[in-house]
Amino acid sequence: MSAPKGEGSIWNVNNWHWEQKNYSMEAEELLKKRFSALTFKRDDIKFSIKNITKVKGHAEISVRKGK
Repeated sequence: MSAPKGEGSIWNVNNWHWEQKNYSMEAEELLKKRFSALTFKRDDIKFSIKNITKVKGHAEISVRKGK
């Protein structure tokens, strides 16, 4: 997954100041998708994740000068 291009706020002229963008919902979606696709096999038993009920955490991206 590539990081999205950063865009500063209107108040941040020329994106001079650092800003933090909340990506918690996007990260939760991505983790659910990736974990649901996993399967594990041990001996003759196959394991897979069918339902994720809770994801806890925080994800953010720091942006300055569009990077």
